[in-house]
Amino acid sequence: MDSDLTRLTIEDDFEPGQQRVKVVRITEFPPSIPLIIGDAVHNLQTAFDYIMVAITGMDWMALPVGRTRDDIISKSTHYRTIKETFPNLATFILDEIQPYQRGQFLLWELSELDRIDKHRLILPTINQAHRLGVGVEDQRGQRFSNSWFTVGKGFSTTQTFLGPVKVHHEGRTALSISFGPGTPLKGEPVVETLDKFSELALQAIERFERFHFGRSDRVCYPPSPHGYDAT
Repeated sequence: MDSDLTRLTIEDDFEPGQQRVKVVRITEFPPSIPLIIGDAVHNLQTAFDYIMVAITGMDWMALPVGRTRDDIISKSTHYRTIKETFPNLATFILDEIQPYQRGQFLLWELSELDRIDKHRLILPTINQAHRLGVGVEDQRGQRFSNSWFTVGKGFSTTQTFLGPVKVHHEGRTALSISFGPGTPLKGEPVVETLDKFSELALQAIERFERFHFGRSDRVCYPPSPHGYDAT
């Protein structure tokens, strides 16, 4: 962050002799952050399209995805082509890669985020700014350290003290971001989710490697739970 997002403020409370401390937003949410999130999602999704091109030799091929397993079978042109040309690969994709909703590698969710990003330019996100580690002292000399405050769309948390209040430490700004309405992961924290996507993508890629190339002398993979042989 190039600048502070929040400022600590002190106001008179409704009760005489009391003051309330809160934070206000002084800088708008940077639009570059959702753009970076969209780029990360797209790069992860594109990796699987590259894999499908490399395995099939078809430069127009992409990983077939669908909301349900049946959607992939009945609606995906990519899947039908793979089924006709590489039936073992088609079975492997459905059974082990599971590119449908709540599949083990969350590839439908990743694909859906990428689709939304393409159509809306910016992925919908929800953000909250926080002030952490605030230190204040009330009229009686009692100190309160490591207090934190949050400001989001239409709300701001407050704490009430016996005034007048002295601020010993204004704390530091933090920002939390979650996926917004219309996404398959509404409310899920973005950074943690992208980290999970990255780890799951790596695991899925290793499954493709094991399926296509067989075991390597350098890396020993565990046996496939579905018993697939390398082809």
